Amino acid sequence: MLPSLVGAVERLPVAIFLVRVCDEGARVEFDNGAARALLGRQEPTLVGASPYELALAHFDAAFVERCRDALVRAGAIRERGVLRRADGAFLHVEVAVDAIRESDGGACTHYFVKARDVTSEVDLLARAAERDRDVAVSAVAAGVAHEINNPLTYVLSNLELLRRAVTGDLVQSADDALEGAQRIRRVVQDLSALAQPSVGDATSDVHAAIGAALNLTRKTLHADAVASTELAAVPRARIDRHQLVQVLVHLLTNASQALVPGAPGSVHVTCALVDGRVVVRVTDNGEGIEPALLPRVFEPFVTSRPAGGGRGLGLSICRRLVREAGGDIVITPAPGGGTTVTVTLDAAPARPVPVEGARPALAPRRARLLFVDDESRLCVLFRRLFERDHDVECLTSGGAALERLGAGAAYDAILCDLMMPGVSGRAVFEYIERSRPELTKRFVLVTGVTMGGELTEFAERAGVRVLVKPWEIDEIEGLVSDIAADVLAAAHPAP
Repeated sequence: MLPSLVGAVERLPVAIFLVRVCDEGARVEFDNGAARALLGRQEPTLVGASPYELALAHFDAAFVERCRDALVRAGAIRERGVLRRADGAFLHVEVAVDAIRESDGGACTHYFVKARDVTSEVDLLARAAERDRDVAVSAVAAGVAHEINNPLTYVLSNLELLRRAVTGDLVQSADDALEGAQRIRRVVQDLSALAQPSVGDATSDVHAAIGAALNLTRKTLHADAVASTELAAVPRARIDRHQLVQVLVHLLTNASQALVPGAPGSVHVTCALVDGRVVVRVTDNGEGIEPALLPRVFEPFVTSRPAGGGRGLGLSICRRLVREAGGDIVITPAPGGGTTVTVTLDAAPARPVPVEGARPALAPRRARLLFVDDESRLCVLFRRLFERDHDVECLTSGGAALERLGAGAAYDAILCDLMMPGVSGRAVFEYIERSRPELTKRFVLVTGVTMGGELTEFAERAGVRVLVKPWEIDEIEGLVSDIAADVLAAAHPAP
């Protein structure tokens, strides 16, 4: 090449190789500085090297053979692969190879090779895909939670009523049915929590998050493995609950996949307060991580699993979520083999407990209750629970509720479902804010969707109480009892 052209190509930020086809097979005839930098090579030039041997030194053999076959068939390739630099770093690169011929249809004399680092591009696409997945999962989880929690609410509540009434041999049957329904409830709540977006300066009950993550990953353990916990009393941690569950699910899944099938395996989770911070450790007795790979395990796309075993994004996501919460995460070899992942989080300040004055001893009074839900069986259940002690009206649509409110109907409390066709529970509350503001403090939002994101922000802004389905009978009875006591106290203020 002309000296001026050589100088120009040498300064290009894109890796360039010119490969000459010869009797020995092929040899590098020219390479620029960007090419050597991309490979992490210290040589002043790679001229004379075998391109095939260079490729095998820096790429997976299967990728090299796939490119070689495509080049023989088509004379040109455009491929993306993972490049292993001389210093051990991994990059995603895009490789383009074009044949240079003596004439149209003539023999190939050279190959022009161009390569560029696309790691940041691949990383951005992967993160975008991760966000899209989270949005999709959140939408599906919300729908599933609503569709399951509605029937599950009257199943659980009716089972509790039956359990109170039965005796003898039926007690165990009722207990078994309740336990099964409660397991369904926990799974739905855990999935919903996992999909919820972060909410401001959130905090988490660490024990509850560990329990949720163990429930979600228990099936990943093979038959010879066990999961155990050692949980000391700790304060709430400064991290959003769904994000902590997400981190723990990744760590528990990795630990389970590291166990050796057919051998006794263990995954042990601990938490403790160390120097004023909450420390959670996940330890497995699996195959461990190669020492050379340990410094790089948090890098995107770095994985110790075989091809197809994972994208190498889980630990990268964990580090991002933990660091965004102001915490830290480290991986160390476990004593006796295996791996320990340590997550350290800031402890949240203790929440003040409101002190209420004693209520005056007043005779019970029937409260006027409006229950709005498009699930008719829940309306039947609500009547069954409260019509003996209170005046109960049940409606099956938000539109019907607006009609009654617009006609001036008076209520001591309104319990209204959030997700209904047509007029939603939020729309009912916004109508009350505009037209019947005296009822805003008597409004209870009922939802089958786990709290988080916009729902939490709306509830906090509006100052409304929230009842999450499926409720416990004691929970809703306590809520209605409090409402009745508030109404009675307001009617008879203390002197």
